[in-house]
Amino acid sequence: MLGQLVFSPDGRERAERHDLYGLGVLQVRVRPGGWREKGRLRRGGKRLAQDGVRRVLVPQCFDQWPVLEHWGLSGVDPVPFLRFYAPQIVLAALKRRGIPPESATVALRSRSVDRDMARTAQLLCPLVRQVAVNAPQGGEELSSWLRREYGLPVQPDGTEVSLAVYFDGEGAGEKDLLLWGTAPQLGEVIPQAEALAPQDRQDLCLLAALWETGKIGKFELEFT
Repeated sequence: MLGQLVFSPDGRERAERHDLYGLGVLQVRVRPGGWREKGRLRRGGKRLAQDGVRRVLVPQCFDQWPVLEHWGLSGVDPVPFLRFYAPQIVLAALKRRGIPPESATVALRSRSVDRDMARTAQLLCPLVRQVAVNAPQGGEELSSWLRREYGLPVQPDGTEVSLAVYFDGEGAGEKDLLLWGTAPQLGEVIPQAEALAPQDRQDLCLLAALWETGKIGKFELEFT
């Protein structure tokens, strides 16, 4: 069961079942503000945990995670969602930078090749000028396979890179895409679903939860 914490002036920390765009969530409404806010959050988190919730959607810019973590609650991890849509994020990042895909060299970097990295490379090869694969474990094998399949678009990683995407490992700069860890970097790319309510359209964790359950398709997801 997925939980949802909502700040509301009439919040009473009760756990109630709620339909959120087709997601069944256990929702707790908490009155924000004042010196008692932390206590209200503590009671709301306890009720969610007692009802079996382990992951919870929270208001954007929520900064009271230690209170919820005390009850074993965590957020929805958006990284699997972002990695699945890595090709779309790359194309949106190139567009933001004014770089035509057909003239772009995209470097995919990681300590080892995984399914997401391989899938991204395969989907990007027909769309960009070149793909550079940099991974000590599996990188050479993936490059060889892509070169056989697509020919010239695959090259060794180097300095002539339009955009670098990190699926793992250190060294990402401010302009690189970082699709792992607790603080992903999307290079100003904004995932959004126009069919959701305005306050929810860019809620990354909500988008990830809808994707996990196969419900994101009907909400006009786009990356801009």
